[in-house]
Amino acid sequence: MTFYLSGAGVYGLFLLFSKISDRECSKTDLRSWLVLIVASTFWIVVLPLSSIELIAKAKSKRDRQLDEGEMREENTLQIKTIPVQETAF
Repeated sequence: MTFYLSGAGVYGLFLLFSKISDRECSKTDLRSWLVLIVASTFWIVVLPLSSIELIAKAKSKRDRQLDEGEMREENTLQIKTIPVQETAF
């Protein structure tokens, strides 16, 4: 839990400094402050969900590669080489 809260805090500080350094963003607009608060709050939810999604994609890719590897093994042709005897002319 500490990891999530520290991540939310760091992300919140990043957003805060970005907002303060942005010259075009209004510092008095309530909506922009709400976006900052909501983005920092939902960091706790977004991190585990994105981790689960990345793990699922990696597993799917690994399974696909395994299936393709098995198909390649079944479809490969093996050529047997026979040594040629040299004859003197």
